[in-house]
Amino acid sequence: MTWLTSLPTAVLVISGLVLALLAAIGGRIAVRALIPAAEREGAHTIAAPLMPALGAIFALLMGLTLASEVGFLASAQGIVSSEAADASRLAWAATSPGVDSEPIQSALLGYLQAVRAHEWNGSTAATGDDPATTHAIASLENAVRTQAARPALGTPASTELLASLDALTSDRRTRLAAASRQLPALFVGVLLLTGVALIVNAAGLTLRSGRRAALLVGGLAAVIGLSLALLFALGTPWRGPITVSGQPIDAVVRDLNTGYFHPLPRPTRG
Repeated sequence: MTWLTSLPTAVLVISGLVLALLAAIGGRIAVRALIPAAEREGAHTIAAPLMPALGAIFALLMGLTLASEVGFLASAQGIVSSEAADASRLAWAATSPGVDSEPIQSALLGYLQAVRAHEWNGSTAATGDDPATTHAIASLENAVRTQAARPALGTPASTELLASLDALTSDRRTRLAAASRQLPALFVGVLLLTGVALIVNAAGLTLRSGRRAALLVGGLAAVIGLSLALLFALGTPWRGPITVSGQPIDAVVRDLNTGYFHPLPRPTRG
């Protein structure tokens, strides 16, 4: 399902509209071919009561699914914000007295840049197998633990360094776990079948009408196609067309580049 949710927005929208309209046209042709003219009155009588039920089922399934995906997107953004906050916390912890901040902040900068370049969008967004990012986080671990193990460093500063590093790596694992999530194939299949059934049933209602009245089914098909395109666009926040914003991490990268995180000057004795 990942290949589908990773398609560009334009492709999803156009594909959804085309497939929905093809379902409407094909449904009308199939219904006309399968139902003799003498029995179309009875078919209309059967199809009419089914419309509210099919419409309610599709609307309920689609509404709940879209609400869930929007909520997951907001949750994913919260994970990114937490990761950026812990990166900022580590950058400030590196400015504690007795800590050589340059190696830690340099390694942190390299890690955050690798994350944005290799773990944000693409096949490695959910696996964490990118070699550059793996090397960057290993360098960060080594830099922080080297400073924390210095005998001259006090326990509070050492603890703050290690706690900040642990929080940052935990957030990365949480992000990777969230990025590996996919839409359930069975649920998407049921949703697609419900939409097609709704379109075909609507086509059956227009058997006694002319072509102009049948065009109204196209509007229903377009709504269903766009709804499915929106669902697929929201399906993978780190690999799809609608992705979580990396602005919180970019802000920390910018602050590291501009020297925002720097030790306070020691007061001089007057």
